[in-house]
Amino acid sequence: MPTLKRIGGGALIIISIASLLFSLAALAGVWIVRKPIADTMTAGLALASDTLEVTGYTLGVVDDGLASAGDLVASTQRTVDSLATTLDSTTPALQTVGDLVGTGVPAALTAANATIRTAQKSAETVDGVLTILSQLPLLNIAYSPEVPLSQALNDISVSLESLPAGLEQLGEQVTESVSNLPTLASATRDLGAAVGDVNTTLNDSRLAVQEYQALVLRYKAVVDFVRDATPIITFIFPLLLSLLIFWIMVVQVSTARRGWEWLRGEPVPVAPATAMPPLEALPPAGQPDAAQIAAPVERTV
Repeated sequence: MPTLKRIGGGALIIISIASLLFSLAALAGVWIVRKPIADTMTAGLALASDTLEVTGYTLGVVDDGLASAGDLVASTQRTVDSLATTLDSTTPALQTVGDLVGTGVPAALTAANATIRTAQKSAETVDGVLTILSQLPLLNIAYSPEVPLSQALNDISVSLESLPAGLEQLGEQVTESVSNLPTLASATRDLGAAVGDVNTTLNDSRLAVQEYQALVLRYKAVVDFVRDATPIITFIFPLLLSLLIFWIMVVQVSTARRGWEWLRGEPVPVAPATAMPPLEALPPAGQPDAAQIAAPVERTV
C-alpha cells in the first residue's frame, strides 16, 4: 500500500508540473496575442466605419438625384394637367401644344430618366455594401429588403421609358387634327395621372433612401463605439482569463505538494495520548497529596 501511494504521488507531481507549465504558457500566450488581436479588431472596425460613412454619403447622393427627378416629374405633371385644362376649354394654340407635348415634355422625361438611371447605379453599390456588411456577425446588421432599392429605381426607369413615346404620339395627334380634341383631352388627363403615379413612387423611394441612410448612420455609431471600446475589451478579457489561469495554477501547486507528501511517505503526525497514573498511586479520599503538604497556603492575618 505505501508503494502504491508513492507511485500515485509521483504521477500526481508529474501531471501537476506539466499542467503548471501549460498554464504558464497559456498565461503568456494570452498577453502575447492580446495586442495583435486588438490591432486587428481596431483596423477591421475602422474599415467598417469608413465603409458605412461612404455608404451614407452615397445614399445622400441618391436622395439628391431622386429629389431632382421628382421635381422634374412634378413639373411635368403640372404641365400635362395644364394642357388638359387648356384642351378642355379652348382650341387656340393647338400647334404650340402639339410641339410642347411632342418635343418639350418627352425631353424633360428623358432627362429625368437619365437621372434615375444614374441613381440606380449608385443604389446597386449601396445594396452590395449593405449585403456584405449584413454578413459580418460582429455588426449584427440585418439587411434583407423585399425589393432592393436598385430594383425599385429600375422599375421607375422602365415606367418612364414608355412615356416619351406616348407624348410624341400625342403631339402628332394634336398637330394632325383638331377634330379629335375631346379624345386628346382625355388622353392628356390619363397621361397626367400616370406622371403623378411616377412622382408618388419617386417620393416613396426617397423615403426608403432616407430610412437606409438613417440606418447606416446608426450602424456607424455602433461600430465607432465598439472601436473606441476595443482597448478596454482587449484588456479586461485577458485580465479575467489570467485570474482564472492563476487560480488553476494555485490548485496545481497544491496538488503537486500533496503528491510530494505521498511520494515521501511521511506518516500523518498524531498527538501522543496522556498516560493516567495507576490507582494505587492516587492518595486516599480526603487526604492531601505531597504537593499540597509541601506548599501550604499562606494566610494573611
